[in-house]
Amino acid sequence: TITPKSPWSPVSTPAAVWTVRRQAEASVLANILLGGCKAAAVALSGSLAVVASLIESSLQLLSGFVVWRASQKTRRRFRYSYPQGRTRLEPVAIVVLAVVMATATVQMLVRAGGEATVALAQSAGSNRSVRNVGLQVECRCGDVGNCSVGVSELTPTVVALVGASVAVKAVLLTACLASSRTRGSHSGRILAVAHFNDIVCSSLALGSAAAARYLWPYLDPIGAAVIALFIAQSWIRVLLHQIRLLTGRCADHKLLQLLIFASANHSPLITGVCSATAFHHGVQCLAEVSIQLAPDTPLRLAHDVAEKLQQRLEQIEGIERAFVHPHCGDRPCEHKVV
Repeated sequence: TITPKSPWSPVSTPAAVWTVRRQAEASVLANILLGGCKAAAVALSGSLAVVASLIESSLQLLSGFVVWRASQKTRRRFRYSYPQGRTRLEPVAIVVLAVVMATATVQMLVRAGGEATVALAQSAGSNRSVRNVGLQVECRCGDVGNCSVGVSELTPTVVALVGASVAVKAVLLTACLASSRTRGSHSGRILAVAHFNDIVCSSLALGSAAAARYLWPYLDPIGAAVIALFIAQSWIRVLLHQIRLLTGRCADHKLLQLLIFASANHSPLITGVCSATAFHHGVQCLAEVSIQLAPDTPLRLAHDVAEKLQQRLEQIEGIERAFVHPHCGDRPCEHKVV
């Protein structure tokens, strides 16, 4: 058995799992309540920047539901249809979700750019239709030729609603950061990034609405475009990361060092570690280790050493499957090179 102080013991203790689960539940509840607050703020202000912030919160809630549903599907095992499980379902769901996110942000950019283009054309005295520049925008006055950017209504109620969203997310961000630092929770770090993005979007929305109200009306659609671009780059990074995981990227070098250390110190019968490799198979990794035994080691004993080492390696956090190959001398790679 592996003691908790062992360098290759799993980090996800029951207490850490319970903490992350409660944080995820609190995040979902907060997203639902704060989404209603932002919807009320949109109805009261009519600000495109606040609309973009509402879209970000809605997509964040949708992403949480998709990941939760994919996690539920992953836990249901079908022995004959999916003999190795469905652990790659979650990253595939995230890839699909990232495409949906990108589509929504493009629509937001079109809307923000359309309002700004119409207003600039009107201020320049141009009577061209919006269709001539490839954009279709609903003008609030009904007359494209005399349309301008609508000034958002920044009432104290709107400021309170958006400010409350920022304050609640700041509290959740602090809790998730504390959890990730003390318990080393990867899920806690993901939740912290989501809360940070929401704080940035809400703050930009409130600042853009205020600047458009008191300084320059065009800052509202400009702020909405900036928020949309922020959301897009954030999800593009997530998409590229998930693609790397699905295409078999090499595991972190610290995990490889841990594999070598655990294998070399597993049993005195192991005289050396021929090779150790680990690569991503979705979120988790597959590990292959070749160990060297003495030529006169009995077959039964060699099998027991390899089997116990395999079980030990599969207890390392991040390792989904481990394959241990015992050798009694220098041998080339057992698998073909692809």
